[in-house]
Amino acid sequence: MKLEGTYGFGSEVWSANIHLLDLIELGKTQEDLFSRLNAKLLQILKEISKSEASEDDFNIEIISNNKFFVKFINSRYVTSLIFKKLRDSKKISQAKVSINLCCERTSYCQYEEGKREPSLTKFSEILDALDYEWNLNIQKKKLAK
Repeated sequence: MKLEGTYGFGSEVWSANIHLLDLIELGKTQEDLFSRLNAKLLQILKEISKSEASEDDFNIEIISNNKFFVKFINSRYVTSLIFKKLRDSKKISQAKVSINLCCERTSYCQYEEGKREPSLTKFSEILDALDYEWNLNIQKKKLAK
């Protein structure tokens, strides 16, 4: 799974933004920016996973002069980031989401903490419980020359 972000240079500073996570990071150089972004993502994942996450769980791929992807090796971490961010943005509790899902709070909590990886059906149900919908984007990989 990948999350898309944008980056650029302005006002004598480099900045990056992962829109879905409302995550903005700044750096003095492009290299400094992506080093800081990497460290920030690792910190967030470690908080969610209770220190189980590592730098091997994701990598940052620059795809153009203003876009990048964060590619997650372990998709349960990206889904936990998404669920937590969307729930926090709606200012609702895990208990409320679990009521909407007709499940125990502890069951939903395992998805948000990255302990369980949701099936596509469960992913869709959780997003629906948070009043969101999603689209699946499948595309052929670009082969390296």
